[in-house]
Amino acid sequence: MKKIQKGNNNNPDGKFDNKLNMSLFDIVMVGFTRYQQKDVIPKADAIKNKLYSLMTSDQEFIEAITTGTSNKGKVQKIFLIWFNALSEIIGTSDYELRSFSDSFKKELFDANPTCSICNQQITSLYDSVVDHKIPYSLGGKTEPANGRLTHRYCNFARGNRD
Repeated sequence: MKKIQKGNNNNPDGKFDNKLNMSLFDIVMVGFTRYQQKDVIPKADAIKNKLYSLMTSDQEFIEAITTGTSNKGKVQKIFLIWFNALSEIIGTSDYELRSFSDSFKKELFDANPTCSICNQQITSLYDSVVDHKIPYSLGGKTEPANGRLTHRYCNFARGNRD
């Protein structure tokens, strides 16, 4: 992720730095782990605009991502600034597990090692995954009633189609 510098009379659009800013990358990516994709994507423009605003007008944020990258207090501060910004835009996160537990997968495998998609036998527990009957990305919950055993390949080939 590249840091943007505030525009001026010669370049009103501002400019991106030539090199990646790993501190900036880290805070943005960690911030996104607190939310579900379906909550982030509809607000992508607002999130991008807020990030650009922080990079161009919040002096504490700018300093922390450019010169304070080894200062624990500054690192904590930029994470807090970014988490608060995301919370203002997206709201509070109701984080929900996306993956079924290994013990649930083993229960399904022991009960019936047949792929629910292709109806072929699954020969190894390690070649199986628990698939969401209603895809997670379409609002399917990670709960036993919405889980079914499939081949790893069949699950990935299915994608998020219902």
